[in-house]
Amino acid sequence: MKMPFEVPEKKQIRVIINSDAKCEADDQYAIVHAILSPRLQIKGLIGAHFGTRSATVAEESYQEILHV
Repeated sequence: MKMPFEVPEKKQIRVIINSDAKCEADDQYAIVHAILSPRLQIKGLIGAHFGTRSATVAEESYQEILHV
């Protein structure tokens, strides 16, 4: 997506997003907001563990990140 302005690379912020994306809907919005922000360089996305409802919650978060 082309933005109407450019952010110089030296002004960009490198981030790794650690998200429990399968737990609540707010994480999907935060991930999309970060991806669309020209100031952020997304270096990685990590599916995080949340709660104890199953043994695969971190994998579920990872799959939800891929879905987003």
